[in-house]
Amino acid sequence: MGSQVQLVLLATTVGEHGISPGLMEVGGEPVVNWWLKSLRDCPRLLPVAGKVTIVTSPSTHADYTEWANNRRLSLGGFGGTVLANPEATDSAPMQDLLYALQQVPGLSNGYVVVASLDYFFGPNLPLRQLVEHSVIRGKDAVVFTQPPPGEPIAGRTEVIFDLQGTTTITGECKNPKIADLDPDAPNVEADGLNTSILAPMCIIHKATAGALASSGLDPELTPGPKQLARFLRQLCNTKPVYGFHIDMSLPVDSSEGYIFARTFMEFYQAHISKVASRGVAAEALELLTRTARDQGLATSMDEGAETLMRRSSQVKQIFLKYSVEAGDILAAKEDALRKQEEAAALGTAPVSMVKYGVRDELPLRFRDPSTLRHKPRVQHPVFTTTANDIGLKKPDVTNLPDVYAGSAGGFTKTFTGGPYRCQALVTSTTRSKVHRLLDDF
Repeated sequence: MGSQVQLVLLATTVGEHGISPGLMEVGGEPVVNWWLKSLRDCPRLLPVAGKVTIVTSPSTHADYTEWANNRRLSLGGFGGTVLANPEATDSAPMQDLLYALQQVPGLSNGYVVVASLDYFFGPNLPLRQLVEHSVIRGKDAVVFTQPPPGEPIAGRTEVIFDLQGTTTITGECKNPKIADLDPDAPNVEADGLNTSILAPMCIIHKATAGALASSGLDPELTPGPKQLARFLRQLCNTKPVYGFHIDMSLPVDSSEGYIFARTFMEFYQAHISKVASRGVAAEALELLTRTARDQGLATSMDEGAETLMRRSSQVKQIFLKYSVEAGDILAAKEDALRKQEEAAALGTAPVSMVKYGVRDELPLRFRDPSTLRHKPRVQHPVFTTTANDIGLKKPDVTNLPDVYAGSAGGFTKTFTGGPYRCQALVTSTTRSKVHRLLDDF
């Protein structure tokens, strides 16, 4: 019989948007739905009923209950537990975890995966590998990311490794042992290869969970943004703790962070669609280029960047490309939004809008999304299609065009010159119908 594993998702925060970050849409799905997709490939956390608990606060409980009861929103229905902590406050993840350990029967008898729904961990979170890694080792585990080169790490928690016995022959570190956690990282920039930052996710061993449930929290672990980091640092100082690397950990509790994460998923999905539509020749060219780079016959970047791209998964490679272009992408989006808001305030279309060669207002159907008919089809939850998932979303102002250049559609009022007549230069021989000697050259 395998070890018992359960998942606790912390959703007690209300973000700058006025709702819980876990219910914000990223990549066409609420953040919490990406967890449900990861669970499908993790047998130790199935079925969801009795295995997954979402800890909410009084201000977020109703929203998560509504989400869980709506089969369309929660990918067929959430069978887990939505637990309300009446004393939940912001920046107190350990109090929320302790409350769950005390309220959910049997939760403290096995491994517990703990994660915050204030963060988006990417479209392909390797949840199954994380769980198996921790259970097989039989140790507590923390999750870390390696930010893109040039990203500041000041104010975050840096992960420091004990590399003895965990370095492969290629120089890569697999499942490293954690030497320490520094909650006050220095004011430097990440290099992409060696700088590691703690993600708000961990797996607590059953012995640690049992001790936490029976003894409670250390009085020194006061609420604050680094409470989880301080708890994990205490673990590192008393017992072996190992690390697990994931591609990204993007905060979505602020407007800036949410826009960054949402724009990344748009960039990622566009890239995946482009790759899927490539022909055989393009795939062969990419394979040839990759082989040449691996053998050192060709290079297009410095050695450090080559190493980083070679060690990264496909998702991480796309994320690294996005991090380079994010400034320009976000600036373009901000400029478009500003123009749209200015046009809405003035009640006119943008300056660039042209209709029949003159400026004019956008038609009502392009200005007010409420005028659009929205009658989504209800499909069987087992046989849903991606097209229907997209169609289920009610149109909003972001789906409307900001330029209208339609044709007049009326009758012409001038003579158009009669039927068509070919006036091209004839260069062929004109054949005589009487005799070939009469052919005109």
